[in-house]
Amino acid sequence: MEQRAKKMDLINKYINPSLNQIEEKGSAEVNRVYISLYWTLKWNVFSNPGAVCNLDVGCKHGALQPCKDVDSSRRVLAVSMEVWRKLCSYYGPGVMLKTADVCQICLNHKLDLEQRRKQEHEQVQNDDTKKDTVWYLISTHWVTQWRNFVQNNQPKTGRGTWLGVPPPGEVDNSVLLDKNGNPKKNLKLALHYRGINKKVWDFFISSYGGGPVIVRHSLNIYEDN
Repeated sequence: MEQRAKKMDLINKYINPSLNQIEEKGSAEVNRVYISLYWTLKWNVFSNPGAVCNLDVGCKHGALQPCKDVDSSRRVLAVSMEVWRKLCSYYGPGVMLKTADVCQICLNHKLDLEQRRKQEHEQVQNDDTKKDTVWYLISTHWVTQWRNFVQNNQPKTGRGTWLGVPPPGEVDNSVLLDKNGNPKKNLKLALHYRGINKKVWDFFISSYGGGPVIVRHSLNIYEDN
């Protein structure tokens, strides 16, 4: 009951007058900030929605994250600075959004990442057709991470991120070897490791670093061991 009373007090004393003021005077005359519609939905449903949170729509630069939905009215609610301070004092502070414009820094970063995905995918596709006399064996787990990156395979559960799938770390073939540098027991082709040619291997190493190199004349990792 106490939480509900606080909520009604906020609505009647601050939020409704603030929205009316913004509508009457326009954005140029009102010192306003923006709140995630997702948080306002929680605020409308739950007695205690938690701290005011804009992390689902805002970036670290204080603007909107770039996403397919470019209509800011469907992402945020404009309120006065007074309402923002009251909400933060009741529920806990969050990151303030002072603009409903998309962040150009984050947008450029996203576009650069999308271009990188395309270039890497095309590079490996072109080089993967080349025949070679030896196979460079590589962890299937790492290749899967790289494919998820270039194909931007977001998880099927959860909300994902506006940047998409991040690039993998260094190539890690250590998962295939024991402490003496020999292949671990019971490793299977495709399940644990794959074979690529030198061109693709060199591209991965120049782009991501890592190792160690495992070279065989066949796709049998236990060859010559």
